[in-house]
Amino acid sequence: NARMVQASFKYYKYFDIFADSFDTMASSDYYKMIDDFGVTEDDIIYNDEEDHSKGWKFNIENFPIVEVLRKTTPQVHDGVEYYSYEVIVNGKEASIYDEIPYFIFGTDGKGRDLFAEVWLSLRTSLILGLIVSFINIVIGIIWGSISGYFGGRVDFTMERVVEILSSFPGLTILSILYIKFGGGFTLLLLYLTYSGWIGVAGITRIQFYRYRGREYVLASRTLGANNARLIFKHILPNSLGYITTSVVLSVPAMILTEASLSFLGFGLGEGAVLNLGLFKLSGLSLGILLYNGEQNMTAPGRFYMVMIPAIVIFVIMIAFNLFGNALRDALNPSLRGQEE
Repeated sequence: NARMVQASFKYYKYFDIFADSFDTMASSDYYKMIDDFGVTEDDIIYNDEEDHSKGWKFNIENFPIVEVLRKTTPQVHDGVEYYSYEVIVNGKEASIYDEIPYFIFGTDGKGRDLFAEVWLSLRTSLILGLIVSFINIVIGIIWGSISGYFGGRVDFTMERVVEILSSFPGLTILSILYIKFGGGFTLLLLYLTYSGWIGVAGITRIQFYRYRGREYVLASRTLGANNARLIFKHILPNSLGYITTSVVLSVPAMILTEASLSFLGFGLGEGAVLNLGLFKLSGLSLGILLYNGEQNMTAPGRFYMVMIPAIVIFVIMIAFNLFGNALRDALNPSLRGQEE
């Protein structure tokens, strides 16, 4: 004969935090507060002027107590009378806020400021993307320079090595690295640099094939210039513009890949800290924000938790591509206005 009763209600976290609440305060604490704020009789409004036991209110700004409901029955111990007051506490004053805070992007599932988290995540994603891109640039330029400059058997051997490295499925490499190192910065660094430099190496190789037979290079070789001088003095500076443009466009790809890996759980992880010496990076990244938002997006009104990080990633992609195109036009005017 059990009966089931269903109730529908809405719980507002802000109201729970900032709303006035009931509390019991010892008389000693109450009178100390009265002295600290310099409360006088003129600041007290009694609910009943004839019967003060019905409580009173305070006509004073920013006072921690809104209203005194009643005074409890005194208890005597060792000849000392103890009692307390049942009061309504000012919620804003108790929460140390002058007014209820406003969050531009709202809050995440744990009530934290999403605007601040976006900037922390953006810093982590950008720095990791730049670090990985720098490593790929260094490896790619060295590899591509040697392959394109010497050609022949050297180029053939190095290209076969590149083909072997790029033939392994990315998911297989990711799984092996995850088993060995677990999720975190080491996994991201190794996976993103495992084959990320191959594109830079290919572009550098093509540029060296393009310039190594030019007249000024042949003239310099005839005058006795060694290989290092030919590479770093004559060929690389002339091809650096195209290489730089391609590299800039690879930065957003690294950021997007990092966000994807973090979304899948292979990133730093929320709560982790990466110490780079000069500063520390939080475990939050754009991918982590997307993952957290995806866990909560089915709740009514929570879709913004996915939409905002996605928009930030979209803006980053557009910004880097526009910057890369502008840099290409500046470094190589002959390609101005052309789209790849």
